[in-house]
Amino acid sequence: MTSRLPQCGMVLISVLALLLIISVVALVSAGGGQIMAQAGIGEVLQHGATQRALGASNRYIETQRLARGDSTFLNSENALGIEDALLDVELDLTHLYQGTCRRTIDADSVNSFDCHQYQLDAQARFGKQNQGRAKIASGVEQPMLVIGQ
Repeated sequence: MTSRLPQCGMVLISVLALLLIISVVALVSAGGGQIMAQAGIGEVLQHGATQRALGASNRYIETQRLARGDSTFLNSENALGIEDALLDVELDLTHLYQGTCRRTIDADSVNSFDCHQYQLDAQARFGKQNQGRAKIASGVEQPMLVIGQ
């Protein structure tokens, strides 16, 4: 008769090796899941920052539209830095040029229209230590009535 003791030792070694392999696989999958979760959180934060930048840009354009004659689009030809504290967004307004309008605007034989072209850049930061950045660029064309040309 043969002894069962060597067979029990082989079974024990096999079971321990199988447990070790399963533990390593579980640890690797848990680490991959954490990376996927962090990537998902980063994507949500970036989307939120993009929406904040778009909202701040739209709000600035609307406030300038409502300002009528006091609008920055009518009175400024310099680059301006504006901050939207409510949405935590930095806005940069850059005057590109004054010239003919891209859209057709009717005037009479004595008066004509020129347009100011602006670029409005809205930038929102996000993430760990605000290292991420979402940026939206908008173009604004402001018609100006030129009398007597």
